[in-house]
Amino acid sequence: MLNFMKTDIELIPTILSKIDQSQDIDWHEKYLLLCWLSVLCLAPFKLDSLRKDAKQRIFTIGVQYLKTSGPLQPLGARLLASLIMRSDCAAEFDKFMELLMEEYMDASEVAQQGYLETLNIALQKDSNMIFQPRLEQILSFTKSVEKSECHVDLVSKIYSKLVKYLIDMDDYDQIEEIITYFLNNFDNRSTDTRFLLAKKFVKLVSSLDSCFGIEIIIDIIHSTKELLLESFETINSDKLHTHLLTLAEFLRLSLVDKAGYKDIVEILDKTLFFQQSRITFIAGSNIRDASNFISWSLFKYNKDIDVSTAFSVFKKLLLVTCFDKEIMIRRSSTAALQELIGRYGNKIWEEIYPSEENSAKNIRLIEILDYIDLGSIEKSYFDIPSKVISLFPGLEQNFISFLSQNVYNLDYDVVKLSSRALKDLLSGQPQDVVHSIISSHFDKSSQKFNAFIVLSEILPLSQNKQYPQLKSTFQEIKLNHHKDSVSMITSYLSLLNTLLEIGYELDDWLLENLFDAIRVDNEEIKEVLIKIVSKITLSGKYWDKWIYYMRNNNLNTSSSVGYFPDFGSKVSDVVHLLSIDRVDADTKASIISSISIYLYHNQLDKEILGKLVEQLDDYTISEQGDVGNKIRSQTIKLIEHNINVFKDSSLSELVIPKLLRLSCEPIDKTRSDSFHLLMKFYGIPGHTFHSLDGYFTELLNIYKKLFMGDKETSKEFWKGFIFTAGAIKSTDSLIIASLKCVLRFYETLSSEAQKEILLQLASVIKIEPQALKGQNSKAQRLNKTILVGLQFWSRILDSNLLIPKEFPVKGLYVRIYNLHLNTKNINRLTSSIKIFGYLAHIPGLKEPLERLCWLCSKHPIAR
Repeated sequence: MLNFMKTDIELIPTILSKIDQSQDIDWHEKYLLLCWLSVLCLAPFKLDSLRKDAKQRIFTIGVQYLKTSGPLQPLGARLLASLIMRSDCAAEFDKFMELLMEEYMDASEVAQQGYLETLNIALQKDSNMIFQPRLEQILSFTKSVEKSECHVDLVSKIYSKLVKYLIDMDDYDQIEEIITYFLNNFDNRSTDTRFLLAKKFVKLVSSLDSCFGIEIIIDIIHSTKELLLESFETINSDKLHTHLLTLAEFLRLSLVDKAGYKDIVEILDKTLFFQQSRITFIAGSNIRDASNFISWSLFKYNKDIDVSTAFSVFKKLLLVTCFDKEIMIRRSSTAALQELIGRYGNKIWEEIYPSEENSAKNIRLIEILDYIDLGSIEKSYFDIPSKVISLFPGLEQNFISFLSQNVYNLDYDVVKLSSRALKDLLSGQPQDVVHSIISSHFDKSSQKFNAFIVLSEILPLSQNKQYPQLKSTFQEIKLNHHKDSVSMITSYLSLLNTLLEIGYELDDWLLENLFDAIRVDNEEIKEVLIKIVSKITLSGKYWDKWIYYMRNNNLNTSSSVGYFPDFGSKVSDVVHLLSIDRVDADTKASIISSISIYLYHNQLDKEILGKLVEQLDDYTISEQGDVGNKIRSQTIKLIEHNINVFKDSSLSELVIPKLLRLSCEPIDKTRSDSFHLLMKFYGIPGHTFHSLDGYFTELLNIYKKLFMGDKETSKEFWKGFIFTAGAIKSTDSLIIASLKCVLRFYETLSSEAQKEILLQLASVIKIEPQALKGQNSKAQRLNKTILVGLQFWSRILDSNLLIPKEFPVKGLYVRIYNLHLNTKNINRLTSSIKIFGYLAHIPGLKEPLERLCWLCSKHPIAR
């Protein structure tokens, strides 16, 4: 931006005048003016020759803005620093130093930040050693400031610049104190500050004489190794992170002696796979990233590294690249590998493959470690390792050994991925290798649930199906769903499934554990349970318990029940649950889904199938809204999944009218799914509709062509249609489109057909006193049908619908009259009054007007 600004120093008075009027401009313009002024201040011309008070004014502006928070503060500091470091501004320099010493301690935290920023920039610009006479004063001031944790980053910047003065004065006591300050702050909790500390500390060390610098580097290496002797659970990971960043910077500047490479590799052995368990997450990605930074710096900026050292790091980086969970760690590890391969690849291959042509291996390996493929954890675990092994067969055992240990990772997702990857690599191994790996996981009593996961994957690879030690360990476990984590329960169930697969029998102890695990609502548990259920049959006692769980809305049991091998003989017990009100919609929907899977491979009685079709009529309403739609939607999927079964004439007669009704209803997905399924019954190709008008026009055409002559089916159609066109709560576009299309359709009919349609619409809102009583879903649905039916009649009459002479208008009046009696529902009453108003205009019908007059004068609401 500054490249486009004029550098004419005579602009300074104009800019100062603009800043003086800054109350009338926004901060963007102030930002631009301060940038411009800070650049012009660097010009080697006398400021007073341009404006007498230029120095004073610039000083005041700098102090003003360095005390304000926000984007203008750094510019205020830079402007002031540029001013006081001019050769003709000694007075301003002294004035700033007085301000700094007198006002800093009592200033706000924001102002303190500004003062320190100004001092830091001024030190950076001090090419003439102007600060040297005041060094003691500045050191004393900085020591008083260093106790504040708020300004560690700025203090470290200032100290790193003061070192050059101390070196000139040969004051190594002060330098050691500064080094101690850096080391004491290596455990800072801010990641940004730790990066800054490492960078400034290395800059400081690089400016010292070589002997002193080497001592510090050796000390940092040794202190890092000592730090890693602690348990990873208790180690200060922030401090370790800064140590690693510091080592990476030393290596980047080629400051580490060759003798230190061995220690670096020892450190990497531990830190490349570092993890630390926290309460809510697993920490350590920053440590692993810093380790990759060390590896990258080691091979990019250092020469003559021993081939064995390079090969050792190569193998570890390859494991990180393939098996670290974090995408950024995998990619940063690849960057380090590329540096290693580019400089040492040929040397490594010549040593391990002396008789092969190795020049192409570098390119092929880099191609395998593709940036895009590394973005997928699945490809990293299951595709890339096999490609690497095909290129370097000798690394296969290294991969197997690592994965066999990585199944005890703190991250459960990594445990599962490592177990699956280990299974893939072991699948081509001799039986003695497979048996050895399996046996190695039997003695992990403290991590038995991790062992269960890996054993569930690799046990089927063994030809030996008898492992008594495993069975005894497995039998000792008693699950407790209150205390055991989801991962523990899932690992137990996974191994149980594998044991059943290889011939173990299910006893009462295992069944009790199974029922305890079932009580945890989790998708992963549900998936494993389905596999287990497909391998077992339950006796009367345990089957009753299973049904009890389903009746009490246990989704695990309801989702998996259809997978029992003997489900066909017990299906009536399950279907009966669909008629019980206390069983919620989610459970019923999952039962239907489970039955659908069974039906795809087996047959069911038509009576059972008929009960399933009845679920298309479930309109249960709860606090969550129309939860019955979950059941209707799942039933639609069941029918679609098994459409050939329901094409039987006796079943299709039940299904088609209900699908036709659902094709008219307000819920978009249910409406669309029903329509497309209905078309499949008639072999009509699928339609794609780009508007609601197009949809309802096509639906009404199909209704006219296929269903209009069947009174019962036609009535079912209009039951659905009034819920859209007569909806009280829906989108305006849906209501308008459905009304417009039905009116247009109505106009194309003969008067006889119009009369028949109106009679069917009137019959839909027929009152049924007994059915309206109660709060069950049927009564709720009937009440809502009456309400939307009245609303629909009100809307079509409001649209000047032409009523044929043959239609019994008085019968409609009587129907509406009966519906508005003794109701407290204001919507029903309002719609009835509107309809009476329209009917009052029909010649020869006087009752609606009389009723309106009575309502206006004598109804309780009117009074």
